Amino acid sequence: MNAAGLGNRIHEARKRAGISSDKLAELCDVGAVHIRKIESGSKVPSIQLFTRICNALQISPYYLLQDSLNREITPG
Repeated sequence: MNAAGLGNRIHEARKRAGISSDKLAELCDVGAVHIRKIESGSKVPSIQLFTRICNALQISPYYLLQDSLNREITPG
């Protein structure tokens, strides 16, 4: 898994959902700094946090885990 790619897809999905990083952190029960580190690619979420992020953003884990973004695949 490419941490930078994962973080970028989480960031893009969050923006599309209209959710701030602070709100996503609140929904996932973690600190906002932790979410920002994940989005920047410097941290990788645990499987539990990954699941909470998917649920909060209503997005497929497959979309977030793909190593190269296929523009034909839409989140959600």
